[in-house]
Amino acid sequence: MKTPAITDDRLLFFHQLCLNHKLPHPVCSGCVDACPFGALQQQGSSIEIDHDRCTLCGACVAACPVLAVNLRQHPYAGISGHITEKPYFALGCFRQSAGQEHIRIPCARVVDIALLGHRAIEQPDESASMQILTADCTRCPCNGDGGLPSHISSLQEESAFWRIPVDIELQQVSSKDRTGKGAPPSSGSGLSRRSLLRFFRSGEPHIASSAPANSAPDTCESSCHKRQLLLAYLSRTPFPLSSATVLPGHSFGQIHMERGGECTLCEVCTRLCPTRALYWLDSENQRSLRFDPTLCIACKRCTLCPGKLLTLQSITCGEFFSGTRDLCQFATAACESCDDLFVKNPETNGLLCPVCQTMAKNQQRLLADLKNCSDTQ
Repeated sequence: MKTPAITDDRLLFFHQLCLNHKLPHPVCSGCVDACPFGALQQQGSSIEIDHDRCTLCGACVAACPVLAVNLRQHPYAGISGHITEKPYFALGCFRQSAGQEHIRIPCARVVDIALLGHRAIEQPDESASMQILTADCTRCPCNGDGGLPSHISSLQEESAFWRIPVDIELQQVSSKDRTGKGAPPSSGSGLSRRSLLRFFRSGEPHIASSAPANSAPDTCESSCHKRQLLLAYLSRTPFPLSSATVLPGHSFGQIHMERGGECTLCEVCTRLCPTRALYWLDSENQRSLRFDPTLCIACKRCTLCPGKLLTLQSITCGEFFSGTRDLCQFATAACESCDDLFVKNPETNGLLCPVCQTMAKNQQRLLADLKNCSDTQ
């Protein structure tokens, strides 16, 4: 169980999930770059949040590949879960109050390519659609920089690359379409930031929340959740892209081990990998460092290998779905003393693991010292 390191009861930041956690220098600035209001600042390998600037739009949630940042009232997994349950429902920002049923989201900025792929799976029409109901975005603090159309345009370009047949439609709900129930407070000068946050905490959504009752994300969601949603779409038959297509380098890649380098089995790379794209596999007579390209998010954490043996390279669709592969292999044997598996090398005698071998040497040294003491007497 992981508790959020930074929270104001609305925005959650799981420090231990952050790709920069405990690194000497940051490898990711996705949430900082995505925030349209400068509410997130990079401070070494940690993130600082200016809650006075944050409008809870969810842009940082969409940008984070491992969900280290999330919203308590509208958690990402809650949104994807409601899409599973109600695939033909429109999405609706919390400011509008349309009469039709819809899935409540903080803002259209929270929608990313994984949610689009998930919508395409759950709404298997030849040409699906994702309707997003909004209020007057020009008067909303969540669109203070006017960048929402740019976000939607980039999302449509990305969905075109992946051949995701989901059309995104922003629909502003007019006053005559509103029920009035649960509508945010308004005035002639627009909605203030204080009123917006007050409504976010107490407003009554048409669908109660993006999260089921009593399931606010006090613990972290799976760091692989977004990749699993996209994989579900990409695993369809027929595959939407040609095998020679190079996948976007900011989210996809493959790890190569330098030839001639000698792995010391320190396990730094596997401990740093946030998605278990790198892991050790033990068999009866062999231990292998295995790489799963479908789980690699190109975070480059593994390239901090002390021996500088690992590099991140581009990957094609064919390589992406070619299956797991071994980066290096070591012969193993069962220790005759403790029965644990250990890696054979020229320094071992093939019978005892290094620990038992050291214990045996110390025992022999102790017996020799005792014998010398006995002889001198």
